[in-house]
Amino acid sequence: MENEWARFDTETPQTLGRRLRKIRRHMDLTQKEFAALFDLKREAYANYEIDKTEPTLDTICKMCRVLNVSADFLLGLNEE
Repeated sequence: MENEWARFDTETPQTLGRRLRKIRRHMDLTQKEFAALFDLKREAYANYEIDKTEPTLDTICKMCRVLNVSADFLLGLNEE
């Protein structure tokens, strides 16, 4: 089964922040709405998108569960 986000990853290499931004925009959500999915404040999430800070392992796991993607995909290690 093809990952539904895979088609958005045409540029390489992609950072976690760029992947998150593309997924959020595809879902047509604001940063605040997207951050709420992971119990984060908008400001904390915004720093992830610009690669200023990195999420904790717990947050990455939560993102994977909510978005139904693997950590490898989210981190750019695998395109599936």
